[in-house]
Amino acid sequence: MSLFSKLKIGSEYMELWPDEKVLRMIFMEPRLKEVYSFAKKALPPFIALILVWMYYTCGGFQGIYVLLTHPSAGFMHMYLALTSLIMMTLVLLSSPFFMLLWFYYHSQKPLEPKQRAFYQDLCSKLQKQPSSAPIMYDFVKTLNEACKTLKDKEFLNKL
Repeated sequence: MSLFSKLKIGSEYMELWPDEKVLRMIFMEPRLKEVYSFAKKALPPFIALILVWMYYTCGGFQGIYVLLTHPSAGFMHMYLALTSLIMMTLVLLSSPFFMLLWFYYHSQKPLEPKQRAFYQDLCSKLQKQPSSAPIMYDFVKTLNEACKTLKDKEFLNKL
């Protein structure tokens, strides 16, 4: 399976989680879903701030020109600063992708016995055939469908 298909499945799994307070207390995924949406909004301005800060501390374009053209020992601290800037930017830019990969790998995890019993009970309430070897993706898909179709949310308290 390719990396892009894993990211797509991870994104689908993340979006399937319903916004219910009970689920936030039990599972980590709804909370990480909020962190992911915050990171998508906050990381680009933060990275731009880091780049502007680096530009300012190097003395503008003249400082960057000196940094890139005169590799003397006196400018070694600027090389280290530039290297750390590049590494920090790469880590910050890649963190949402790693979160989607985490969602993918967690979606493929088999259900625990209590979750499996809840899944089968939920499938019977929805009059749906349960999977023989359910994984977390099937569980969340059924849970999302139940939250949308069933008016009474009392079934969530059985988790």
